[in-house]
Amino acid sequence: MSTLRNLIGLFFIVSLVGLVAVPVMAAPSSFSLTNSGGITIPQGSSGSNTITVTLVSGQAQPVTLSCDGGVPAGAVCSFSPSTGSPTFSSQLTIITQPTTVTGAYTINVAGTSGGQKQSTQFLLTVTSPGPVGGSQLPVNKLALVAPFIGLAALVLGSIGVVVTYLNRRIVKGKLPDPIAP
Repeated sequence: MSTLRNLIGLFFIVSLVGLVAVPVMAAPSSFSLTNSGGITIPQGSSGSNTITVTLVSGQAQPVTLSCDGGVPAGAVCSFSPSTGSPTFSSQLTIITQPTTVTGAYTINVAGTSGGQKQSTQFLLTVTSPGPVGGSQLPVNKLALVAPFIGLAALVLGSIGVVVTYLNRRIVKGKLPDPIAP
């Protein structure tokens, strides 16, 4: 009987240890991604968008962000920070080159955590840089011609003074002596 009692005791201990040693699986985490809206960037410039990673349920696990498509050729996409535990926000920066083709692009941003992947999309519009200096001012053509009009009036006035002087000298009969050769 004592052997039976020892076996039952051993069975109880093994069962108890087995229950304690069974790993407890954590509930899978769930998250969502949102963005701050479309952006417009001139060629050769940069723009940014705020990506927000929100914990929906479960235990927070690190989420890694990446541009998963739509970035135009020659443009670069980066995140700061690129990884975090929800809920967090990341600054997405897109840098275009002067040769980046103008147009509208749908940028797909992906967040991955373990085996789960979520995404958000926004519209990137690449425009031409516009005039040098940032703005174009209207040209006043009269303002460009005014200095020449003033110069012409001065020359004509000077000629008039010389002609008047010579006419008076001729009338009085006092011409300057000719220059001897």
